[in-house]
Amino acid sequence: MTRGSGRWLIGAVAVGLLTGVLTLAGQAVLPTEANRLANSGAIWVTVAFALGWRMPNDTTAAVAGLLALIGALAGYFVAASFAQAGISTSTVAIWVGVAVLGGPVFGVAGRWRGSATGWHPAIAVAALGAVYLAEGLWTLWSIPHMVLAGWASVVIGCVITLLLATDRATRTRACLLLVPLTLLGLGGYAAIDLVFRSV
Repeated sequence: MTRGSGRWLIGAVAVGLLTGVLTLAGQAVLPTEANRLANSGAIWVTVAFALGWRMPNDTTAAVAGLLALIGALAGYFVAASFAQAGISTSTVAIWVGVAVLGGPVFGVAGRWRGSATGWHPAIAVAALGAVYLAEGLWTLWSIPHMVLAGWASVVIGCVITLLLATDRATRTRACLLLVPLTLLGLGGYAAIDLVFRSV
């Protein structure tokens, strides 16, 4: 690992810590119908995606994404401890899963969007858009009192897919991939729901 990569990885941990603290703060200040926008796995993996965009290779991007979301976990739990906010076992299990799986995957996706060619940028863009779409659709279906947050996530997912694709070919490919990746994301949210109910 180069000295430059080391600095980026330290920065990833710092960004992650801040993300965790801001997550708890957002939950405290947002109204009920929009609270999901703070308590959002999509937001967390976006942080990994943004960090991965600047990394020199896929390995460093994956590590940066993982470290950022582990940092987010630490920041959230430390802030929750100071705020004396209760955290359930199921919440811990879910967010550890987001960090361990989502961090590396979306770190690499961010790098693909920033520097790869062919289908890779389209896969990256569609993956990020699909996370928001899946989260929004799942929220609309399962948490009807958070309809505002659900629709906001759906809109963000569509906008991300259109705006992050820098050319027509990438945009077309991303749109083609969006439906299957969103369905995959909905399956992920269904699995998270099972964990939440069983732990």
